[in-house]
Amino acid sequence: MKGFIIQTFISEYCPHCEAEIEWRSGLFSRNTLGPENEKCPHCGKDYVTGRKEWAQMSRAEHRDYYRRTGLRCLAVFGFWVMGVMLAAFMVTGAMFRPAGQTAMLISLVISILGGLALAVRVLQLARGNIRKSLERAPVKALNAKLPNAKQIQNTNTQTSKTK
Repeated sequence: MKGFIIQTFISEYCPHCEAEIEWRSGLFSRNTLGPENEKCPHCGKDYVTGRKEWAQMSRAEHRDYYRRTGLRCLAVFGFWVMGVMLAAFMVTGAMFRPAGQTAMLISLVISILGGLALAVRVLQLARGNIRKSLERAPVKALNAKLPNAKQIQNTNTQTSKTK
C-alpha cells in the first residue's frame, strides 16, 4: 500500500556497544550543528556524531542550516494555524452564520499570533544553538575562520599576564 510519509522515527546506535544513543522523530529533526565526537553514555567510548561546529561549517552549510530553520518555522506556523482553525470550526460549528464568522475571524487572528510566537521561538532556539556551538568551538577552528581572532586571543592573554 502506497501513501504519504507523515512522521519519521530515527534511532542512532553506538558503533561499539550498539546501544541506542539518540532517538528523534520528525521530518526536520536532524541537527547538523554540534560536537563531532561524543562519549557513549553506555560504554564510555568516543563515537563520531556526523555533526560540525558552526565555526567549522562552510557558507553552504550555514545556508542549509538557515534553510532548514526556515522550513521548521513554516511547518510550526502552518500546523498551529491549521490546528487552531480546525478546532475553532469544530467548536463553533456555524461558520456560515454571522456569529460563527465572527468567531472564526477571532480564532484566525489568535491562531496567526500564536503561530508567529512559535515560529519566533524556533528562531531563538536556532540562534541559541549557534551561540553554544561558537562557545564550544576550539580556538584553532575560530582562528581559521576569523583571522583576527588569534590577535584578540593573544591580546587577552597578555592583559591577563600583566595583572
